[in-house]
This record gives sequence, C-alpha cells and structure tokens, in this order.
Amino acid sequence: MIVKSGGAGLMASRIETPTRFGITMTSRRLLPLAVPSARRGLSVVLVVVMALTVSAGAASAAVDDPDVDTAADYEYRVDPEAGTVSVTIDLAVTADKPNRDTADGFYQYFFEGYALPIPDVARDITVTDEAGNPLSFGTDDGTEGFLLLEIRFRRNLFYGQTANIVVRYSLPPGQPRSETFVRVNPAYAGFEAWVHPYLEQASVTIVTPNGFMDTSVGSIDSHFTVRGEDDELWFEALDIDAEQFWSLVSLTRDSELTATALEVDGHAIEIRAWPGDEEWVDHVTTNLETGLPILINTVGLDWPVEEELVVLESFSPYLEGYGGWYDWRRRQITIGDELDDHVVMHELAHVWLNERLFGERWITEGLADVLAAEVVETMGQDRPEPPVTALDDPNRLPLARWEYGSGDAEQERWGYAASWTVNRRLADLVGVDTLTEVMGAADNDEISYVGDGEVEPTGFTDGWRRYLDLIENRGRVADDAVAELFTEWVVPPGDRPILEQRDASRAAYAELETAGAPWSPPLAVREAMTAWRFGPADDLMAQAAEVLEIRDTMAERLEPVGAQLPDELEQAYQGAGDLDEVTRLVDRVDAASLELRDAHDGVRGADGMFQWIGALGRGLDGELEEAVDAFEDNDLAEVEATTADIDNVVDDLGRDGVVRSGVAAAALAMVSAGGVVVALRRSRERDVVQVT
Repeated sequence: MIVKSGGAGLMASRIETPTRFGITMTSRRLLPLAVPSARRGLSVVLVVVMALTVSAGAASAAVDDPDVDTAADYEYRVDPEAGTVSVTIDLAVTADKPNRDTADGFYQYFFEGYALPIPDVARDITVTDEAGNPLSFGTDDGTEGFLLLEIRFRRNLFYGQTANIVVRYSLPPGQPRSETFVRVNPAYAGFEAWVHPYLEQASVTIVTPNGFMDTSVGSIDSHFTVRGEDDELWFEALDIDAEQFWSLVSLTRDSELTATALEVDGHAIEIRAWPGDEEWVDHVTTNLETGLPILINTVGLDWPVEEELVVLESFSPYLEGYGGWYDWRRRQITIGDELDDHVVMHELAHVWLNERLFGERWITEGLADVLAAEVVETMGQDRPEPPVTALDDPNRLPLARWEYGSGDAEQERWGYAASWTVNRRLADLVGVDTLTEVMGAADNDEISYVGDGEVEPTGFTDGWRRYLDLIENRGRVADDAVAELFTEWVVPPGDRPILEQRDASRAAYAELETAGAPWSPPLAVREAMTAWRFGPADDLMAQAAEVLEIRDTMAERLEPVGAQLPDELEQAYQGAGDLDEVTRLVDRVDAASLELRDAHDGVRGADGMFQWIGALGRGLDGELEEAVDAFEDNDLAEVEATTADIDNVVDDLGRDGVVRSGVAAAALAMVSAGGVVVALRRSRERDVVQVT
C-alpha cells in the first residue's frame, strides 16, 4: 500500500534514471560562443562548464560541443549512534576537448568548473582538491530532489588535464517520521545510495559497523560484494554502469531491536521496534489489542499463523513506495514508522488475504483496504476512503493484469487506488458480510454454484472469474451491477467476449433452477459453470431439462396413485457428475411409474360386478401399497414383480368373478333347498306334535 508519494518516485528512478534526475547531455547543455580569452564564464546550469580562448587575430569561430571524462568513487559511511550517513565522493574530471587549428590561428578550449548533482537534503557540504585545499562552490536548484553543486576548479582545465576533487556532505539525521527518506539508528539504516548517472566510471562503497544484514533492493543485489574489515562491514560495487545503477539501501541489525510480547485472543505476537521509538510501539500495541479482535471477527476465518506473528518496524517499505508488507512464509508483518491505523490493519488483514487465498493482487489488496477501513471505523474513527481515481487515468490497466513487481510507480499508485475503489463499491452493492462469506468460500475451495446439502470442493483458480461468481451467487445479486463493475475496471478487453457467453449460460442456469425446484441443478452443470466451460454447461443443462420434463410427467402420472418419486432420484440428479447415468436411471423409474399407474388403474378400475366379485379376498390393495412402497424406495425390481402379479390378477378378475358368481349361485340354491326340507320337516314335526 502506497502511503508516501516520495516512495513512488524512488521506484521510478530505477526505470527512468535520466528522467528522474533531468540531466541530459543533449537537452540541458548551453553551448559556448568563440570569445577572446579575457571573456570567461561559469555555467551554473550545465553538467560541464566550458570557456573558450582564440588567437588575437581571430574574429569569430564555429561552435563545438564541450566534452570531459568523469570518474567517481562514492562512499556512504553509516553512523548508527549519531543517526547519520556521511558521503564522500572522490571525483576526477579530465578535459577531453582538443585544441583546433584554423586558417588564422587556433581555438584552445578549457574548463573553469564542473556542476555535480547531489541530493537536496545534503548538509555540511565541503569541496576540496586532492590535497585537502578548499575549492569554491555554490549551489543552485536542479531537478526535483537535487541540487547542482557548482564547483570552480583551482585553475583552468586544459585538454588532457585532470582535476581531482573531493566532495563531502552528510545526509540528515534519520529520525522516525521525519520528512526525508533517510532513517538511521542502531537497529536500522535506510537511504538511497545514489550515483550521478553520467559518469564514465564509478564505484560505490557502503560502510557500516559489523552486525548489519543487507535487505536492500536494486543494483546492490547484483553488483555488491561484502567484506569485513576490523569492526566494519563493507558493501562494494566496483566498476558499475552509473546510468543503470540504483540502490535503495536497507540494512538491519536485529540484535538492537526492542521486543514487546503480546497475546491477543490467544494468538502470540511480538512487536520488534527501533530503539527509543516508544510512540510507534504504543501505536501498534493499541491497534493489535483493540483492532485485531474486531478484524478477526470481521474476517470470520480461522487464525492462519501457526506460530508467533512478528510485527517489525522498518523504513524499507517506504524506500520501495509502500506502507508495509506481509511475508506469510516468515509470518512477519513489516510496517513503516508512520502512525497510521489503516496501514496497520491493512497489513494485519494480509495474514488471511494473500496469494494463498486469491491469486490476483487487486482482490487481496482491495479487500484488505476495505476490511481495514471497516475496523478503523468500528474503533471509533472516520472510515478511510479510497483515493480518487478514474477510468480515464493514463496509468490505468485492467486490474486483472496488475501484478506484483511491475516497477512502474504511477501504475502502482493507480492499481492500489482502483483495487480499493472497486472492492469498496462491491461492499456497497452486496455488503461486507457477503465479501467475508466469499473469502470463506475461497478459503474452503468451495464450488461457485452451490446445490443442496454439503458444498462440494473445486480446484478452479481463485482469480477474477471465481471472485465474480462467488460475489454474485453468495450476494444473490439480481441485476448486472457487479458484472458491469468488473467489465469496466477488471477484465482485460480480450476476455470480455466470454462475459456475454456467461450471461446467456447464467440465464439458462436460472431457468433450470426454477424448473427444477426444489431440486438444485446437477453437479456436472455446476462444475462446468464454475470452470467457465459454458458450451459444455449449456449441453448439460439441456440434458438436465429433459430429465426434469420426465420427472414432472411422472409426478403428474403418480398423483392419483398417491406415490412420491424416489428420494434417490433427486439425490442422483443433484449429485450427478455424469448426466447419462441419471438419464438411464430416470428412464427406468419412468417405466416403473407406468407399471405402477397401470396396476393402480387395474385395481381401482375393478368396478364391474364380476370383477368386483373376482377381486374379493385377493388382497390387491395390500399388494398395490407394497408396490408404491417399493417404488418410493427405488426398488424397481420389486415394483416390476409386484405390479406383474397385480396385472395377472386383474386380467383374470372378470373370469374369476363369473366362476365365483356361479359357485355362489349354486351354493345359494343348495342353501335354499335345504331350507325347504328343514321347513317341511319342522312343519311335519309340528303336525305330529299336534296329533299327539
């Protein structure tokens, strides 16, 4: 996160050194005219200052470019106790413009002085010759951040002659939170080891007491060698290319850091600070004790640091144009010395928000800004807002293409501001709670399109596509506001056509969800949508729609039966990784539903007298219930067997009814005849009784 504009400029210097320092031999040189030797002038604008003499008989002469050869050895000597850096430049200037003969005499060129750029924070400036004799000099404004040190030679410098000059100055005391980009104390030394870019030969040496470790960036990584001498450590870069050289020096001595141990919500944290900077320690401690519990609750994810988390004070982030950074491999947060609550919470948010969660920088940086701002507001302060930025900014690039190590300071500034802006707008659209839910889904590798039951995992890359899906699906966004935000700020132009395919497929998916309710779309469809394979997803959704059409037909068919579709069919449909298998299953269930309906109609259709008589005592209702139970249990073989038995019985019900009717009639006749005999017998018995 960029919090200092000066840092960005320093980053630019490594790419465009001539532009940074504004000293170019072509555009800044003031060319001299041929004049009598009594006329001498000192240019206060040029890198090279030249005067010109001619023979007495010459009236005029052509203009030639002046030229010199230059070489310099730079030494930066660090004094941690005094908090200063002393700079010594051993400069050699050699006149390299030969005399030129003319028809009536000759031109003799000489140089009166040299203008050397030095940092505008330089103090205690001295200039001497190699013997230690002082030389006169003055200063004038140069390019922003630099002075031109106008040195007058002790005597004029003619062709082939060399002037050896020693320039000394010191960088200001590097106190915490001072305006300069210098920080020097017993535990840390940070500054820019700068070299005039137009030297033909140059070397750089940095001298510190023993015990310092190099954490610098820039040319020091590839050009410097380290050697120890007495109690000193020497970083040496010999015979460098001055125009390409740049170095942001960052030297640490951990043994001199103060250590403050904390425990916040059961998590071990150690604050390591520069000696004497209690104000910074108090500031960070307050943020950790007050803000971190709020942040943990807001993020909603498990604490990812297995061991102790270290929060380190350093100026290194500012040297590279940032406010701080988090190294998740070392479990270390590095923060600059400014007292900025938002920066502290931003870097703490990176404990979760790093490349392990989302692979694209704009997501993690923007989310860290949003969550940090929420915490700062909850702590009772005004909520920080993103810097003003616009889509027509000349440094704009699609945020999906904003990568680490771009090296362009203005693009970095735009990337941070735009990432915060986009994620802030997303929070306004769907709520911070939805964004933290999205973080949880990414952390758990959850599929973007969720069905019923346990959420399935996915191996799909956590980039802008997945982020867009998770936000729209978890946030239940009904309009195109989120997708439009991505189109404008995030998506590279070459990837935008796929958004149109996505729109069509998401519309089809929504229709499938509605048509299938309460069934959720099959896993195969949801996986294809998650992976943005919209062609296969469309084919799968068409196949799923056919399954649903059969399902609905079966449901209507079975309504009179009172039977429900097997639960296994819903489970198979929703969890289907292969819809062909579901299609085969639904075909079998469909056939069984036909058999069940036919059996039902056969049993319930036995309304003729002989069929009714034939069905008596056969237990068909019980068998039909058994068939329904088997169907709902997805025991299709049992359904087939039971309905076949029912069908066989139903087919014979009429014949059996006739037979049963005949038997019943005969029996009735026999019962009737027996009744007459008995009646007669009883009548006779009565008669006998009466006679007796």
